[in-house]
Amino acid sequence: MNKVFLYAEYQVSIPFTEIDWEPINVDMKKFPGLKSKTWLSGVNTNSLGVFGVIF
Repeated sequence: MNKVFLYAEYQVSIPFTEIDWEPINVDMKKFPGLKSKTWLSGVNTNSLGVFGVIF
């Protein structure tokens, strides 16, 4: 079984708590094989990161 660990980062100009997650999550569910994701927030930088596991 092959596994891929995906990391993506977004730069935004609004706080992490004010992001509209629904359309982002809908788009991410389109990746074939995506099993899980964990969102990260940069402290005081308004940067977002996500680790995903794809089988």
